[in-house]
Amino acid sequence: MLEAISAAERFGLCESVLLPTVGGVVDTAALDAALTPNTLLVSVMTVNNETGAVYDIKNIFRRVKAKVPGAICHTDAVQGFLKLDLRFAQSGADLVSISGHKLGAPKGIGGLLVSNGLLVSKRIVPLVYGGGQEGGLRSGTENVIGIAALGAACDFERSRLSQSLAKMHELRELFAARINAAPSGARINTPPVCAEHIISLTLPGVRSETLVRALSNEGICISNGSACSSHGSHRKKSVLEAFGLSSDEADSTVRISLCPDNSESEVIAAADAIAENAKKLAHK
Repeated sequence: MLEAISAAERFGLCESVLLPTVGGVVDTAALDAALTPNTLLVSVMTVNNETGAVYDIKNIFRRVKAKVPGAICHTDAVQGFLKLDLRFAQSGADLVSISGHKLGAPKGIGGLLVSNGLLVSKRIVPLVYGGGQEGGLRSGTENVIGIAALGAACDFERSRLSQSLAKMHELRELFAARINAAPSGARINTPPVCAEHIISLTLPGVRSETLVRALSNEGICISNGSACSSHGSHRKKSVLEAFGLSSDEADSTVRISLCPDNSESEVIAAADAIAENAKKLAHK
């Protein structure tokens, strides 16, 4: 998002305001102050992909519409779609972005859900022109297999959502208990409202990149940032520092992702390996 906004500003297409999100909460006072009659778009993630913070998009978009009825409200729901018990049709969002690979569908298929109001008003115009596929909004031969796979994945994840949320909550609590019992000095960064499947963990004195490599050698895969910015440490820092971590803390923070198919033994093994490696790697 930051890169897309920066590019638009370089072309003179818009000006932007970034809202503070300290502690994983969008500053609504800053939002109210930023809104003007010329506000075109307000975009807020449903779930932050590095901290697990769940943003109150329903309240945010309600405030936007009350002050600027014509503004378009967009949410990047890649980490929240069918990961939360949330009905996006009732969230106030005009646009919702989703991605199949977070749901078990193949990488390379996703979707943009567009409200009927925007479709009727024809305020959404295509970036790709050609054969007129997808109602003229996204020309190009459809990835039929990918679309079918995305639909199947959505049906499957929706059918087990309640069980998945309960399972990931249990795994999260198990991981936290195991980490807190180990003398690693680790701290779980917990926003006021957080998604069950993302754990942000700070291990003071341990470089996240070094820990990630050490665990990879043991067959345990975690990350030191989002996959979409794995080659840009400045982006990782911007997210974590916006959350309220110092630069050193951001360099010592990793992300652990859970899924309903993980077992308790896997979570215990991961927590123990993180604690043991953190102890060995501290200040090295």
